[in-house]
Amino acid sequence: MDSKRKAIPDSVSTATLLHDLDCERMVLGTLLTNTRAIASVREFLAIECFYDPRHQEVYEAIQSVDSAGEDVNFITVSSALSKAGALAGMEDIIDLSQMATVGDIVTYALRLKELDIRRRMWELGQYLVNSGSTETEDIETVHEEAGTRLTQIFASSTVRICTLQDAYAELRQQMVRNKQNNGEVYGTPTGFRHIDFRGGLAPTDLIVVAGETSNGKTAFATALAVSAIKAKHPVAFYSMEMSNIQLAARIAAMQSSVGSRELLQTPLPDDRVHEVDRAMSFLPADLCYFDDDATSSFDKIASSIRAMVLRYGIKGAIVDYLQILNVNMKSANKEQAMGDVSRRLKNLAKELNIWIIALSQLSRDRDNPRPSLNRLRDSGQIGEAADQIMLIWRPSVSQREGLRYPQPFQDISTHGTAMIDVAKGRNTGIYSFICGFNAETTCFYDIDPLNLPRRNQEPQVDNTPDDAPPPF
Repeated sequence: MDSKRKAIPDSVSTATLLHDLDCERMVLGTLLTNTRAIASVREFLAIECFYDPRHQEVYEAIQSVDSAGEDVNFITVSSALSKAGALAGMEDIIDLSQMATVGDIVTYALRLKELDIRRRMWELGQYLVNSGSTETEDIETVHEEAGTRLTQIFASSTVRICTLQDAYAELRQQMVRNKQNNGEVYGTPTGFRHIDFRGGLAPTDLIVVAGETSNGKTAFATALAVSAIKAKHPVAFYSMEMSNIQLAARIAAMQSSVGSRELLQTPLPDDRVHEVDRAMSFLPADLCYFDDDATSSFDKIASSIRAMVLRYGIKGAIVDYLQILNVNMKSANKEQAMGDVSRRLKNLAKELNIWIIALSQLSRDRDNPRPSLNRLRDSGQIGEAADQIMLIWRPSVSQREGLRYPQPFQDISTHGTAMIDVAKGRNTGIYSFICGFNAETTCFYDIDPLNLPRRNQEPQVDNTPDDAPPPF
């Protein structure tokens, strides 16, 4: 249930709250007997739309089965209820199945949604009445709380069902914008011309950034985050390895050219501190959000992302990284867990109309060190859920000497550069490009293809690991 909702006062009978138990039974019965029905309502029907606690348990079980990619039916839902230790069981499911409707389930589900909105409005009204009759909270707190809860009520009530005609009208408008714009990016700009030419980071996309340890996954994701906030697109960053001060040091290093280890460890002279301050002053730093408390599990991250969209209007979120994220699936193996979390991240991106970047490890291959899709660690299912997969390769940090980029980049120097291989692009196609990498500041940056360094140049050897957090 929504943690922002206050308890109903004891002095008020809950019987006064609007609800329709027959409608709840019809919706649940239909979901249990028609495996395709969940697709029609999953985007807007929430647990709190059900008034009866047992009905809430059944729908929560339906959601968990659907999120795991399984068919919703008597057996799978009953099993989920049993695992959760719910009060509802097979007997309740059999009773509900007899209430299935052959009509349009969306109509009944929308009724439950509307009744939930009216209950929330009633609860908000009670909160305002109580706040108006006591002085336990100051006026500003009441104002902020009431505004937040009212926004939540109507933000969660948005349901949009469109026809092909509606969708094509939007597509037609985008075609006109494409013709009229002057280099404007459809999604969120990344600062890398090859990605931005194909639309940047598009809403609803799950983008997986993968690479071996020390190849720069976190640094590349940080570069994308910085580019996003420069374009006034708010971003949330969730790291299971690095604290917010370490991420801030990475960003400050990118902006000021002062190394992150220097920023964290060295007593800098005043002029250098002012240099860093000045560089950071040009960055809208209030548009990048960290939530260290949410990084212990997927459910907490998902809840935080929803709150960030509602409160701050974030356009995207970065999760670093998949393999150490606790997905609360103790009985599942790693492949099942990674497949589950990838699908849930994709569903979340689509539901909230934002992009999500998920970092992933690649398994090592000494015989063929070039990154490939089949080396995604723990699960090929990660690739199935992703809209884009970007593989990062820095041959200069490999243990093998003399490695070169593949054609057509074979003559490009591997020192101070990296290859970004977009090995899957659902809406962009596959492509690859070479960008710059500054080892001291762990900064990826765009390079004009005509100015790429050649192998006959001798830059300083680049062997600084990236993914290990800098020590304090």
